[in-house]
Amino acid sequence: MEKNVYEWYVVYTRQGMEVKVAKELQKKNIESYCPVNKTQHKWWAFKRAAEQPIFTSYVFVRVSEKEVPALKKINGVVNVLYWLGKPATIKEQEIHMIRDFLTNHTNVSVEKTSVKSLNYLYNTSGDQRENYKLELPTLGYRVVAAKSAKVKVVSINKVTTQVSAQRQYSNAG
Repeated sequence: MEKNVYEWYVVYTRQGMEVKVAKELQKKNIESYCPVNKTQHKWWAFKRAAEQPIFTSYVFVRVSEKEVPALKKINGVVNVLYWLGKPATIKEQEIHMIRDFLTNHTNVSVEKTSVKSLNYLYNTSGDQRENYKLELPTLGYRVVAAKSAKVKVVSINKVTTQVSAQRQYSNAG
């Protein structure tokens, strides 16, 4: 009997449909994650909280490889991202790091870059600006946030240990 291995895949959506696609996936009991940037906009005399997806047209979905073709049938999904002829996968560690980073930081920006390893960096710019950077090698992006008053730095080794323990547990059962 073959076991289903669940991995994170990247679904490419129509622009502006990221949150709606994530909600549709959740209605179908499919684990998904649409990372959003929390900002405040001034509207007349009021400040309004707003959430904007940080990766334009991307939603992360955790399914087995045999379920990937069915994702294209969901309203708003254009396609699944492919790399070398196979659906592109994202490491679970990167998903955890994105979640932790966005828990601790608001008003972040995203830069497309070539990154070789998963890094969570603090103030590497050399100038007086203090900022945090999360470099994601699988996606080829860097997420940048200015230093805020409340920051909890997450250890990459801690996340790696947790993910390894989860995989060993799931492989044993």
